[in-house]
Amino acid sequence: MKHKIFVFEYHETVNEWIFKKMNLNIIFLQEINSNSKFIRRLGTLKILISIFYFHHFFGVKLLVSTIINSHLIEKIKFFFPKIKIISVQPYLMLKPEFKRIKTLTHDKILFYGSNQYENYIKYNNKLLEFEFIGSLNYAVHRKNNSRSINPSIKIGYISQWTPEMLKNKEKDKTQIKNLLDLEENLKKFLTKFNYSYNILMRSNTEGKEYKHLTQYFNKQFVSKRNFSLDNYKILDECEVIISWSSTLAYEYFADNFKTLFFSNNKDDFLINSELNNIYGNDYYNFEKKMNFMIKLDSKSYKNLTFKFQNTIVDLNNIYNTDKKIINIIKENLS
Repeated sequence: MKHKIFVFEYHETVNEWIFKKMNLNIIFLQEINSNSKFIRRLGTLKILISIFYFHHFFGVKLLVSTIINSHLIEKIKFFFPKIKIISVQPYLMLKPEFKRIKTLTHDKILFYGSNQYENYIKYNNKLLEFEFIGSLNYAVHRKNNSRSINPSIKIGYISQWTPEMLKNKEKDKTQIKNLLDLEENLKKFLTKFNYSYNILMRSNTEGKEYKHLTQYFNKQFVSKRNFSLDNYKILDECEVIISWSSTLAYEYFADNFKTLFFSNNKDDFLINSELNNIYGNDYYNFEKKMNFMIKLDSKSYKNLTFKFQNTIVDLNNIYNTDKKIINIIKENLS
């Protein structure tokens, strides 16, 4: 007989590499994304009714959430205290996001590494259990793809433009300014030094993100993401990776890829590293740090960054996160 569990929000990698391997009956719970408060409340009511039905009539007692910072987690725990809630961290959160979220009442959170746990506890103090399990996306990718010995691309830039940010591009918002300053500096740098590069999009279409990026960079080197792990394959071929605050970049940083993070806000840096962080939009500082990173050999880089790498993604599980999550779920099914 198959075990039934609740799953809050669909996540492609978790579904393919965890749930399909476990032969479970999945009851998916999905929030309604709407500008209408009334419709959102109806969506919440539908979720609570569904949980009530399966919990009381079928004895379902486990919910696996693929998001951490939803207000619904608290509501579910309040109305159904006997349901155990385990959350799998889907991406790395910056300090400003930790500050914004309210105290959460998960039974267990599966963090990438100690950096995220320490920030969570700093701003939110209700947490019964936790484990460091690494990054599922990176583990799945690395199981099937070897690292390139001789990368063919000098620089990989990870775009973080969301549709909402593109819509408000002309407004002077902190996140937007970070991306615009980074791209302006990177454009100057590539024009001056003519290094090979690739721009990794979030989107899989030639829409607003593509149109924006091709204003700065040659469209020949701007790559759409057709599948969820496409960008990982490209980054395997990059010698130096740069982003504002991408989880993808931090995953590669934790596996000793030379990585740089750019921001005008010091709170956006998850690590306190003079080597890896470019603070502020001064071009000459940008150029200096880029060139130093390009010339730095891999062994020296690891010696300088290893103590930070393990805090971002638990290196003990960097290739085996899927097995770790499956075992944790199995332990909580009974």
